[in-house]
Amino acid sequence: MRQNRQLADQVEFDELRDSESAGAPASADAGDPARLWEQRAQGERVNAAIDALPPVYREVIVLRELEEMRYEDIARIAGVPLGTVMSRLSRARALLRDSLRAERPGGSGERTHHAGF
Repeated sequence: MRQNRQLADQVEFDELRDSESAGAPASADAGDPARLWEQRAQGERVNAAIDALPPVYREVIVLRELEEMRYEDIARIAGVPLGTVMSRLSRARALLRDSLRAERPGGSGERTHHAGF
């Protein structure tokens, strides 16, 4: 019964269509082709960095950050203790941060945090 209710509450979501316009305030450079290209290129760099992660780190980061799963659910899916999920997420975020920082021109200097990574 609970599963049927959850299915009935689901709504179609197209990530590209819904995330670009939903909740984004209209700004002067919202339609700027250079800005759009930069955002797309950054997304491709993030995806490439995720793909380059070792499988155990890629699994937890995708489940948590992209699928937005709870730590407990990730632990169940991965078949590991909760503490291991937390440890792997921490390590995955650090690897992503280092990888993306290394790609930026002059990026080995200051620390910045992007989207929880």
